[in-house]
Amino acid sequence: MKKTGFVRKVLFLCFVMGCMSFAFLVQAFAATNDQVVIKTVGELKAAGVPIQGTFIENGEALNDQDLVMFNKKIAIAVSVGTPNPWGYPPSSILDASLMIDNSASQPPKNVNESLWERVKDGSLKAGKDTIWDMEFLMDNWDSWSPSNSKPRDITVDDNIDFDGNGTKDGLQGIVSTRKYGQSNKTPMDVVTYYVLGNEDNYVRINTIVTNLTNGSVYDTSADGSLSEPGLETGYSLGNKGAYMFAPDKSVGDPYNKYVTTYNNDYNVSLIDLGCEINDMWGSSGYKDTVKPTVYQPGHEYQFGAIFRIDDEGSLEGTLNQLMDEAGAKKATVAGTVVDTATNQPVKNPIIVVEKGQKTFTWIIGADDGTFSFSLPALDDMNAYQVYALKELYSPSAKTGLTLAGGGYNTGSIGLTKTREITVHVKDNKGKPVDARLELLGVTNPAVRYVAQTVFYSDLHNIGVAKIPVAEGDYKIQISNGAYFESLPVTVEGNAATNNDLAVTINKLIDPSRDNWYSADLHHHSNKSDGSTIPENLVKSQLASDLNMVFTSDHDSIGNNKEIAGYAEVRDVAYTPSLEVSPSWAHFNILPVAQLTYDNMKSDNFSIDPYMNFPDMVKKVHDSEALMVANHPWIAYGLFTAQAANAIPGGYDADFDFIEINGSVSTALNLKALNSAMDFWTDSLAGDSKIYYLTGGSDTHDVLVPDMTTAVFSGNCRTFVNIPGDLNRESYLNALRSGHAYVTMGPVLWADGLGQTYTINKGKQFTLTFDAQDVQGITKVEIYTAGKVVADSKLFTDASMNKESFSFTFTPATSTWYNIVVTNTAGKMAISDPVWVKVISD
Repeated sequence: MKKTGFVRKVLFLCFVMGCMSFAFLVQAFAATNDQVVIKTVGELKAAGVPIQGTFIENGEALNDQDLVMFNKKIAIAVSVGTPNPWGYPPSSILDASLMIDNSASQPPKNVNESLWERVKDGSLKAGKDTIWDMEFLMDNWDSWSPSNSKPRDITVDDNIDFDGNGTKDGLQGIVSTRKYGQSNKTPMDVVTYYVLGNEDNYVRINTIVTNLTNGSVYDTSADGSLSEPGLETGYSLGNKGAYMFAPDKSVGDPYNKYVTTYNNDYNVSLIDLGCEINDMWGSSGYKDTVKPTVYQPGHEYQFGAIFRIDDEGSLEGTLNQLMDEAGAKKATVAGTVVDTATNQPVKNPIIVVEKGQKTFTWIIGADDGTFSFSLPALDDMNAYQVYALKELYSPSAKTGLTLAGGGYNTGSIGLTKTREITVHVKDNKGKPVDARLELLGVTNPAVRYVAQTVFYSDLHNIGVAKIPVAEGDYKIQISNGAYFESLPVTVEGNAATNNDLAVTINKLIDPSRDNWYSADLHHHSNKSDGSTIPENLVKSQLASDLNMVFTSDHDSIGNNKEIAGYAEVRDVAYTPSLEVSPSWAHFNILPVAQLTYDNMKSDNFSIDPYMNFPDMVKKVHDSEALMVANHPWIAYGLFTAQAANAIPGGYDADFDFIEINGSVSTALNLKALNSAMDFWTDSLAGDSKIYYLTGGSDTHDVLVPDMTTAVFSGNCRTFVNIPGDLNRESYLNALRSGHAYVTMGPVLWADGLGQTYTINKGKQFTLTFDAQDVQGITKVEIYTAGKVVADSKLFTDASMNKESFSFTFTPATSTWYNIVVTNTAGKMAISDPVWVKVISD
């Protein structure tokens, strides 16, 4: 019996071929949870609980059927009637928060009020939502959806059987029962339990997957990404405009068995002690814990997890729970953090612990600069290194641990304040330009809310940036339109003597001078799983020298109005969008009609991700909007879902565009291009609709350093040719007319894209265009019907000049030609086709 009142049950399950193989799964049960309240949103409203839309502030659980579970410390909301993010089957955790003592402004009616009475009178309430979602993944981000998970049931059980052993545990909880099946296979039963203890700030979760005796073997992952047999089963945690962290595998079990989302005032951890891989498909927006699992007929498989919420941006609570779960021997570490200039304590410093040069944990010190916390005891405690962080201070030097009494001490750790420098950025014509600035040679802070290494110039005072640098020498990379119209500039200086810099960006290419305008047609803010605040989104897109601002968040348009305001301040065109995100595929919606534009800008437009695909397409077009098949060949792409026969309502060919995506592999983008070319060829015989291309970066976080490896705003962009003024209407008209190309580097000047030229049989057609790349062109290819290279030109020495090209063909039948230009980095520009109609004399 542990002091927390929990009894540990260690289950060794997972039968394979009639024999036992073991998967470690820790489960613990509260002695009682009779103080926990579980109600539907409708019941909360009927009882007079003072809520505005959702019980958890800024949450998503709006439907009266959604279930809320809370004690005096934390609250969660489980989807029942509200659509899950990503179009997943109901029963994910939609919202999660700390509970807030509100008695100062709303005193309780009496001192002996129960938890339920305090919530009803408003003296205790739920705080702000901290997550986008917490999902159970049967096979990574496959096509498990509401349509193929039925029958489903989500209930409150007053006496659950948490581990499925046939014995009731005397606890109340939420129970979700669903099905999971792949095409032409017998569905399996999926049951998930959620239990919260009276005094706990964490929810115990157990999912039991049962493959029927006469069931099918499930041994192949839907997206084929695993090199070994099995489905990628586990959990996923999505952030809500905050930051994410997953420990490196090298820090060792069980301390690499979790993922977390955090900000300065909270930390939410998903602990999965049975996972074999964390951060499998992780990004700045979500991180997964998975275990490759082969499901044999007649066997049961269990996946346990712990979902905890702490009231500060520290991993201390998570680490303590991991040590408790593992029964680890602990060692106490203590010390003090002081300002090196004044020798005074630094209030609430952040203490980061590394193990093997990888971030192991971090904690927050006291007001007086002292700290004391526990680490897993090691034979050599100097395997740990400790350093301190604080806003407006440079990171301290790293220090080892010295044995002192019954614990270990770091001594006094010194922090030195940063200096602010001002940078003025202009182009080679003396015009102030928006800029991205990155501190080089500086490690990106382990704790993201403390500091950053990427900055942007001021939105209003164009070209001016104020950034903090450490004492001594610094190096800054500064860019505007980098890798498309110019190359980054690196400047060096000293914080004490070079604190006001003037920097010139040499603009080598200016497409807008010739009426070619660009936009990043896939970009996230900090709604759903993104972490980019609206102002930084606009700053970043302008620093990339994009001509139109664009936003597309997953199933949310909540930031569009604010972003539109920033674009208006700068007198820049803006297109609001929505990325409809069912589990099986994602689609960007581009508003053509003014009413749809106004609704998207004012948070008054939605597409239900649960809809059958034909109904979804119809609703988009009825709204006078256009539909882009995003990243169509990844696990949750349209063509992948079509190949798996996993599209609710069946495939509908009436979408409008195929996306080239700056966040996916070159191989998958080429696969998307090949699909587009097939459609172009089929359209010649009237067998297909014409799908032109769009390009977008799929950026979620504009503060990620290193433009050579990071996904940055506009790393994949779409240029259109507009003879007149640039605005949303003219851009979208050019886009759907095919007067466009997608690029990750090279710039084209190509008249006639999307147009049809008629020639007599036996006559020649000449395709002329110009191309340039700031890193140098290495190859130009012209493709034609059948996806064959009709002609090409190779450069022995890469050319950074503006090159003119002319290719002449004598087509025997009607056909198309498109342009593919490749630069020294392997980045491509891909044009929409030019159509050639061949007629008889």
